[in-house]
Parts: sequence; C-alpha cells; structure tokens
Amino acid sequence: MTADSGPYLATNMRNTFLSVRRGSEGHARYGFSSCTIEEEGDLLKEFYRVLETLSVREGWDNRCTSVEVAIQKMAAPKTVVVPGAFLGEVCGKEVDLELAQQRMSLQGYVAMVNGMQVLLADLPDGAALVTAAPAVAGTYTRVGDHVGILAQRVNSAFMVVG
Repeated sequence: MTADSGPYLATNMRNTFLSVRRGSEGHARYGFSSCTIEEEGDLLKEFYRVLETLSVREGWDNRCTSVEVAIQKMAAPKTVVVPGAFLGEVCGKEVDLELAQQRMSLQGYVAMVNGMQVLLADLPDGAALVTAAPAVAGTYTRVGDHVGILAQRVNSAFMVVG
C-alpha cells in the first residue's frame, strides 16, 4: 500500500466497518465477518451506512444527489451499484427489475453502460454507490462463509448517492 491509498474502511468481526490506518510496516489490517453469499447485501448496506456517516463527519466531497452527478465527479468510474428504483435512470427503461435480477444471477451484473458495470443491490431508498476500479477501491476476500474487506481511498474511490 502506498502512503496515498487512505483513508480506509475495514471489516471487523461484528459485520460492520471501521476506519483504520496504515501501520508503520505499510499495511492496513482488516478482520473477517461471518457472512454467507446470501448475506452480502446486508454487509453492502452496512458499508454504505458507515461510508455515508464518515463522509458527512469528515466533510468529504464524495456525496452526491444523483447517480449522474456521481459519475461525472469520478475520474474513471467502473461500477455503479443501484437499487431497483434507479435501474431506468442508469440502464434505460428496457431493463426492468425482473430482467436485472436474472442478469445478476446469470452473469453477476445487470449491464455494461459506458464502460461501467451496473450492479443491482438492496440499498436504502435513494441510495447508490459509484466506485472506481477494484485496484483503486480495495480488496475483497472470501473464505467459506467469512468475508474480509479493506476499502481504500474511501473519500474518492467511492461516490455516495443519497
């Protein structure tokens, strides 16, 4: 990790995220949460909640009022995570909730739009995330029914809509 890859959010053993620092050896630590694949949506909602709270508290400029604004603010967005209510805005009216769910099951994403993967998630009303490439945004590790996540550059690699 480089000195400029912070700030960080990391999973802990209690299915939430904590702000962590890079240690003197150059690594930021994260824990593993018990989380089946079916429970990942809840962990994503918790990530959104913690990121939004931290963003407000720290006064970061990564909060947006719409998906369109979030995409414009990010230099190279790679993923847009939206609830069903935003599908039409991002993918067009031809992609309804049923089709989006089918595509998520079959290919792991809803559509590619302007080089960005669109993912369907059960986020709070009016909420969405726009993220940078995984190499910029952080690390996701799954071992059986446990997940460890270290999100980096959370003030710029993640745009919070809501």
